Amino acid sequence: MQLIYAGKTDRCLPKGVEFPDDFEVAYTPNHWSNEEKAMQHFQKIILPYVNRKKKELCLPSTQKSLLIFDVFKGQTTEAVQTLMESNHCVFIFVPANLTNHFQPLDLTVNGPAKSFLNQKFEWIYHD
Repeated sequence: MQLIYAGKTDRCLPKGVEFPDDFEVAYTPNHWSNEEKAMQHFQKIILPYVNRKKKELCLPSTQKSLLIFDVFKGQTTEAVQTLMESNHCVFIFVPANLTNHFQPLDLTVNGPAKSFLNQKFEWIYHD
């Protein structure tokens, strides 16, 4: 999971919080993801997971893997797609406004993860 905080330095990250090893904690000035964060997420979280699963299943490293994404512009860039292709990943994009029906992670992982985070943290919104 990738958590992106608003800020320009490490000082914006929460103090005294230990995140699980498979969390990527990052920051951007507006707390939104972008091409750079999408590439980091792929390299730090998705690709290690895919490679670990290939080993567990005794598949060759060149085995194609299917990745399903929504159409967020930060992950639909040519650079991100080239990075995925160079790592033997095939990707498809779920049409806008349909991820709650066709994105497996929204149905199985993101929903429970968001519920967990909402139980553990108090969210403060400001302009």
